[in-house]
Amino acid sequence: ERSTFSHMGEWVEETRFFGVHPIALMDDVYNMIQDYVVEAGRSLDDHLYAEMRVIDKGATIERIKQTVSRYMEILVDLRDRNYDRFEMYALRNVFRLPEALSIDTLSADVDVTYTDDDEAKLDEEIERLREDMAFWRRKVRSELESLRLSIGGLEKIRDALSELTSTSSRAQVNVLKDLM
Repeated sequence: ERSTFSHMGEWVEETRFFGVHPIALMDDVYNMIQDYVVEAGRSLDDHLYAEMRVIDKGATIERIKQTVSRYMEILVDLRDRNYDRFEMYALRNVFRLPEALSIDTLSADVDVTYTDDDEAKLDEEIERLREDMAFWRRKVRSELESLRLSIGGLEKIRDALSELTSTSSRAQVNVLKDLM
């Protein structure tokens, strides 16, 4: 069990709005991830031992457990760092209500229903945005390819100029100076 934020009382409005305390939810998610990681480590021990016994008759469960333990330490460190980032982001950007929004000021006559038609409109908008993204992705790829070709041409010109300069130097003629 863990709690990154000690100010559990600060989330009164958010708890009312979401129906769950944001920090408690984040802690529950963390604990579930922890349970999965621990179970994965145990399963990995058993599986690797069974597999290694076939390949290496000298494999011991102790050696497997030590290796898995080192792997799990790395995994736990990465999980903690990344989860902390996710938790901070979620608590600041997902669960934090803007100051301008107050649950008490929400009027009972405001229609907050969500219809199938609303969902269809959102689906259409999402599809349109995906198509736009695909178009721009293709356009950017095309432009990048064009730039690569241009760079390739410029590199050939640079190499030719370098060769020309080198050749004229050996012949003691400054071709480039005469051209300018």
